[in-house]
Amino acid sequence: MSPRLTPCAAPRTRNGRHHARFNPLRPSDLALFRAVLAGGNTIVGFRNRDLVDRPYRRPASTDDERRRRCAPNLRQIAKLRGHGLVAKVRGVRLYCVTPHGQRVLAAALAVHDSDFPAAYRVA
Repeated sequence: MSPRLTPCAAPRTRNGRHHARFNPLRPSDLALFRAVLAGGNTIVGFRNRDLVDRPYRRPASTDDERRRRCAPNLRQIAKLRGHGLVAKVRGVRLYCVTPHGQRVLAAALAVHDSDFPAAYRVA
């Protein structure tokens, strides 16, 4: 595993709050990393609603379903913030990827997309 991934692959306690580890090979974590690093999100930042519909094939049909989809994303954003991968923009409901987050998330995607398949073929 890349040394850059080591901090996010371990649980972390920050400001007295525990944040679970990320698994860089888990499909749900990879989908989150890809969504956060998407072009527009990297330039302008992202909101919870920008990430809500990404893992689903269809948009939410009811308000109740939309609210149910938002809750897990809020927890994932809190986890990203706890690991220092994203930061909240003051005064608005907007998050941006930190320089540390850029390095770690890009390394996680690189390990999954290139290094992991090559190592799997060799084994």
